[in-house]
Amino acid sequence: MSVRPESQLSQIAEMIGYFTMVLSCSIIGSYAWVTLRKRSQKATPTVGGTMRLRTVSGIYRARFLRETPEGWVFSAPIKRDVYVPLREGEAVTAECPTEHGVLLFRTHVISRENETHELILEKPKQANAHERRSQKRLRLNGISLTVEAIEGNLLDISEGGAKAVLPRRFANGDRVAVQLPWAESPTYAAVLETQVEDGRGMYSTRLVFEEPVKVQWSRLRFAVEA
Repeated sequence: MSVRPESQLSQIAEMIGYFTMVLSCSIIGSYAWVTLRKRSQKATPTVGGTMRLRTVSGIYRARFLRETPEGWVFSAPIKRDVYVPLREGEAVTAECPTEHGVLLFRTHVISRENETHELILEKPKQANAHERRSQKRLRLNGISLTVEAIEGNLLDISEGGAKAVLPRRFANGDRVAVQLPWAESPTYAAVLETQVEDGRGMYSTRLVFEEPVKVQWSRLRFAVEA
């Protein structure tokens, strides 16, 4: 019995559709696996990376050394090249680089070594790695905000951070309360960098949020995607 050309074409189309579906599922599955794998890696600082430790008593520098079952081990915290002993149980806000962005988390001191002065911090239950290049970011015009009750202009924003011009200079590592115009309560952030803005007594300030913020894009009338 001969097969009609229409039937042959139908079978070929079904086979092409089947293989296309299999290929699409394979690509989607691979992408999901890679994404999940990257996310799982974001929670660990880069070995040897310099980080900032912020406590109620000041801001200090340290290096990430290793991860142990007890917690994360850092080198002796220093300020102006002088060792500073942090107390056991002391609350710490930390910012350090990773392979996937800036890692920001809050934790506390578990213990410190008397001889090496190494510091063991509890591994945080939640640590947000802010990957600026992968986040949608808007360049803004005419949007105001307040940082520690000081009014300034918002230059750009993403879910992970923002850049603003302020009449006050904050120190790198400072924890600040940021009041966004559409938010009912302030968002807390760490100051990453501050630069003089055209010598007018204004400072360009980069901020990284402790928690991803929900940006209400529709309310930013003058926003232009950067």
